[in-house]
Amino acid sequence: MRWHEPVVNLSFTALLFAGSSSVYASQFAQDNDEIERIQVTGSRIYQESIVSPYPLTVMDEAMIERSGAVNIGDLLNQLPSFHAGTSQQTTTEEVGAVGSNFLDLRGLDAIRTLVLVNGKRHVPGQAGSSQVDINTIPVSWIERVEVITGGASAVYGADAVTGVVNFILKERIEGVELHAQGGRADDSNFSEYQYGLSVGHNFADDKGNLGFSLEVAGQDTLLSKDRSFPSYATMDHPDNEPGIRDGVPDKVHVRDAGNYWYQRNGAFQSPDGTWYLFEPNGNFREMKLGNFFDDFRCAGDCDQDPFLDEQVLQPEYKRITANAKVQYEVSEDRIIYVEAKRSKVTGTNTGPYIFTDQEEISRDNGFISPELGKFMDELEMTTIPITKVFSDMAKRREENTRQVTQGVLGFEGLLISEWMLDVSFVWGQMDGESKNFNNLISERWAYAFDAVIDPITNQVVCRATLEAPPDTPDVEGCIPVSLIGSNTVSTAAERWATTTTSTIDKVFQNVFSASLAHPAIAELPAGDLSISFGIEHRREKSDSRPDPFIVEGVTEFSGAQPVLGKVKVSEAYSELLIPLFSGYAFMEQFDFDIAGRWADYSTSGDNFTWKLGLNWEITSSIKTRATVSKAVRAPNINELFLPQNGNFDEVFDPCDIKAVSDTDNVERRKANCQALGLSDDFESSVNPFIFGLDSGNPNLKPETSHSQTVGVVYTPDFLPDFSMAIDYWNIEIDDVIKPLSGQSNAILCVDHPTGIQNDFCAQITRDPDTGEITQWRSKFQNLAKSEASGLDIELNHSLSTDYGDLSTQLIATHLIKQEGLSFQNDPTSKSDDREELGNPKWQGLLNLDYFIDKFSVAWTTRYLDRQFFDSKETIQKNPEAYLPKYVGSVTYHDVQIGYEFLPQVKAYAGAQNAFDKDIPLGFTGVVGGTAQYDNVGRSFYAGIRYQF
Repeated sequence: MRWHEPVVNLSFTALLFAGSSSVYASQFAQDNDEIERIQVTGSRIYQESIVSPYPLTVMDEAMIERSGAVNIGDLLNQLPSFHAGTSQQTTTEEVGAVGSNFLDLRGLDAIRTLVLVNGKRHVPGQAGSSQVDINTIPVSWIERVEVITGGASAVYGADAVTGVVNFILKERIEGVELHAQGGRADDSNFSEYQYGLSVGHNFADDKGNLGFSLEVAGQDTLLSKDRSFPSYATMDHPDNEPGIRDGVPDKVHVRDAGNYWYQRNGAFQSPDGTWYLFEPNGNFREMKLGNFFDDFRCAGDCDQDPFLDEQVLQPEYKRITANAKVQYEVSEDRIIYVEAKRSKVTGTNTGPYIFTDQEEISRDNGFISPELGKFMDELEMTTIPITKVFSDMAKRREENTRQVTQGVLGFEGLLISEWMLDVSFVWGQMDGESKNFNNLISERWAYAFDAVIDPITNQVVCRATLEAPPDTPDVEGCIPVSLIGSNTVSTAAERWATTTTSTIDKVFQNVFSASLAHPAIAELPAGDLSISFGIEHRREKSDSRPDPFIVEGVTEFSGAQPVLGKVKVSEAYSELLIPLFSGYAFMEQFDFDIAGRWADYSTSGDNFTWKLGLNWEITSSIKTRATVSKAVRAPNINELFLPQNGNFDEVFDPCDIKAVSDTDNVERRKANCQALGLSDDFESSVNPFIFGLDSGNPNLKPETSHSQTVGVVYTPDFLPDFSMAIDYWNIEIDDVIKPLSGQSNAILCVDHPTGIQNDFCAQITRDPDTGEITQWRSKFQNLAKSEASGLDIELNHSLSTDYGDLSTQLIATHLIKQEGLSFQNDPTSKSDDREELGNPKWQGLLNLDYFIDKFSVAWTTRYLDRQFFDSKETIQKNPEAYLPKYVGSVTYHDVQIGYEFLPQVKAYAGAQNAFDKDIPLGFTGVVGGTAQYDNVGRSFYAGIRYQF
């Protein structure tokens, strides 16, 4: 038997928190004489009966199967303890991330959640970070997933600031299992699939076991235009007076609204603010904006362009994973094992059409018609700003491929007496390539727009071909492009002005670990004294190399620089379980748990983490547990070594007349904006997506976290097969490593009490003539503080009758606090994020399962409480900021039915989002906290499992 795995017989009704696990563990130990001691995630000590001192969530194989989920990461993200982090939906918004899936416990960022496989570290799935891509873990071999909150850093090391997710794979693989599943959305062609083969065989009189699995899964692309839900937009109310409380909401959510700024035949705005639209043939007319419009959008009968219909809601995704393992019992209670896997994940994201944003072309442009020229002359326009969507060109497309190769060599077993030795060596490598197709070569694109009439040939040519010296790079071969009308870009012009760029990523990881554990090193009056201790040495290297075109800033994806860094970590740890009292009234058992870990990082020096826990069995029905702990997260390679990198981010000017009053001290902000040379009625007219520069910081120090958990477990004797667990948890992180965004710098610049001569204003560049923000700068710093707390609640009950078996499970989280300080020493910088998107006050799951003979029904209900549309502070300061102010509560229902035709054959079918609950108005489900909402709609699936 593999001692390092928790040997807990958890059915699909297994309890998801610590109290539940302890009940099932104890019962299983009693029912199986050969198993005397067990171990669960969060401890390295083997015990006869465990009440985990932390909230423990368990998702077992049956729960995974009944969900119909093709992607285990997206399924875990439905648990209330997880935040909507980097999932299939959100990767469409992050260059280089499409097709990946990272877990974020408690909404404190995925980089603070440690992911293990069989209690061991896994090679990262992203260059420069320790995050594990969940898509590379084989679903077919998962026995269960254990999730703990807090107190884990002393046991498992850095990155376990918010907790640990431990994927425990099946120990022995026997027989052959074939699995096939396919699904399709109800109102679109979006589909998913999963196929699996698992083969295992015992040998050498069952001393050895050999297993192999192959798994293939994927999904199609889903675009906004593929869905049947109506379009919405968040718009400035046209009757609102900016900066004045006039009883009219500043912004409203409007049905059947869309963009008019970007037009596929081209559009422009005259000096008096009137918008004009080009027809396909190049003629122009005044644009219809209707009665309800703002700076970018209009509603109803107006000239909307379906620009955002091309937005990707779900990216194309393909995964193939091969696993092999062999273990051999060299003697009783001693085994050696070898594990190997190869996983390839490909994600494809189709971006929007190439577009221009008010591109200025001169009056002598060769494509300007006499009518347009006359119009410009009448208005004394020497240039005209044209916005255009090039729907006749190929879309931008991003394709990310990540290949993970990992091997594990290990020995587990009795050393002497009851000393258990666990020694392993893990080697892993991630090879990634991110390709960007149809990437504009910026200078060539600008040359192509600047087209004039050749006085000799009387043909339209690029101005640069007439004026630039011979052999000027990027001029020869220039093909002019018109911004006016349709079909204005030839195939030759498109090829000349675009290219394919790529970034190559490599991550290497080696981990050697050895631990000794004794479950009863000494016998105390209250029980056995247990101990474990061990060492671990880890080496990681990350190498990210962008295409030379990107490094040189030649293309749209410009400014990214190579990132090379490595880290070595040596660690030593120990854990002690001390039974203090036993057999007393109201103290049937009282145990104390202590653990400590020393770590030395080559990049940030040494640190020490610890945890203290207690398990108190008051009666046979009531148990309590509590922990306090300190955790440390050392800065990762990107945070330390990232060179100055170009990036685009939304920066809304706080001096804009619509935003100048969104502050605690309006007069101070107005005075600072005036000091920057901006008038009181300044209105920004540039696209808020502004180019900036990010960079790492080699002087970073580790983050420090303190967490506490207190819980009670109730398993009444009078009600068999019922349990209840309630846990309070609190996590507080100091010296949080984060970049100060361009938006934050812009706000802090004009809200600074000493005027504009401050470090924040130095990070914002403004145009000296117009005052518009033109660039921002940012770097990682130990600036912030984060804190989250809440209650985890779970109820479980199962009932057997003559009419079948019924199991009920309720899991809920009540979020008490989700706060952050942009500057940990400045109380005024606090933000209260509870009830903002991604952080509902209440969320929960209700699972109902019914079995009778060979027939089964599973029903899952997921609930999300109401949430603010925008920053809570913004809405509280200005009650007129939004209408409505909240996203209403949302409930989703999933159902699956199954039938066992033969002992070896089970078929099933189900519906996800069975009542076709639409995503809340104004959202697409691909940004931040909105990913918690389903954007696929109702979908159906069916599958079959065949074992022999």
